Amino acid sequence: MIEFTSIFLLIYFSLGLILVYGQFTQLKNEKLFLQGQSTVKLNEITVIIPFRNEENRISTLISCIQQLTDLPKQFIFVNDHSEDQGSEFIQTLSDKIPFVILNLPKGQYGKKSALRYGIEAATTTYILTWDADISLKKDYFSRLSTLVDSDLFVLPVVMKGRTFSQRFFEADHSIANAINTSVSGIIRPFLASGANLLFKRNSFQQFDAFEDHAHISSGDDLFLLRDFRENAASIQLISNPNFSVETPSPFNWSEFISQRLRWIGKSGKVKDQLSNTLALLAFLFNSGFYLLLITSIVQQNHTVFIVVFLGKNSIDWVVYFHHFWRTRRMITWILLPVFSVLQPIYLLTLTCLVTFHKPNWKGRKIQ
Repeated sequence: MIEFTSIFLLIYFSLGLILVYGQFTQLKNEKLFLQGQSTVKLNEITVIIPFRNEENRISTLISCIQQLTDLPKQFIFVNDHSEDQGSEFIQTLSDKIPFVILNLPKGQYGKKSALRYGIEAATTTYILTWDADISLKKDYFSRLSTLVDSDLFVLPVVMKGRTFSQRFFEADHSIANAINTSVSGIIRPFLASGANLLFKRNSFQQFDAFEDHAHISSGDDLFLLRDFRENAASIQLISNPNFSVETPSPFNWSEFISQRLRWIGKSGKVKDQLSNTLALLAFLFNSGFYLLLITSIVQQNHTVFIVVFLGKNSIDWVVYFHHFWRTRRMITWILLPVFSVLQPIYLLTLTCLVTFHKPNWKGRKIQ
């Protein structure tokens, strides 16, 4: 028991060191990249925002757009057959804001189709995709104009929760992004979010393999990352929070589980060996951690229980400190040990549900 515990913590500590190394390598790469000559011009950016039944969420984004100090060439809102008054909220934008609302034609459905419909209407060099429920700082675009030319920018998304359960959802999201940053510094990014993604329109039109995944409801961002990577495009991950947007945490466990099932579904279809390997490692170490805790309780070995619990969580605290500190989410960081006890249960739940449960999203079955 003690020998297995020592091996577990030693391997976990070694992987933690690798993640810390990758994190600072990525930060060093970003610093050099952002010190170059800026080539992204704001008048060459079109923002595309697909939306469906967002009247209860989109008002925050509208307020943020009204307060921006700098503007892109155009905002294109693409209405995916909404059944509420979301479009009316968008119409309240000032006349000084260059925006248009497009309605997805009959026979076309889903976020993927909405994005491509918006891209077809755009004429700029760059496309920036947002989700309808995000918020951002008023100097967002002045920051964006400092970027150096690239085919694809994977920009940061910070999830924020308020209640205890929402902070658990937030922690799960933040840890995935922290690992993505570290792995990007060593190998390449394996995650991207359509809530904050900037790419060249011509490159997208050249690399887009929509026909391969048109039948899958979700995953526009991960498939886009895959298509750019497979065509040897230049991809830059930016983890600096100055370039981030914020998104609310899921409100409850049902919404959270549904969201994660969608993410797992699209990740599996992308068939990224790196992502699948990392997911397997995470599952194995979380399972091993829980197994050691349960075994120590059954054997009434309090020493092993304390060593495993404090050892694993101390490593997590050190590895993820910088990410949570940069995003100013330190309360969630402090709660990581509590979340570590809940996480294996949540992972087991997802494993059981993913094989037979098909979640709904905004009134539609996820394929």
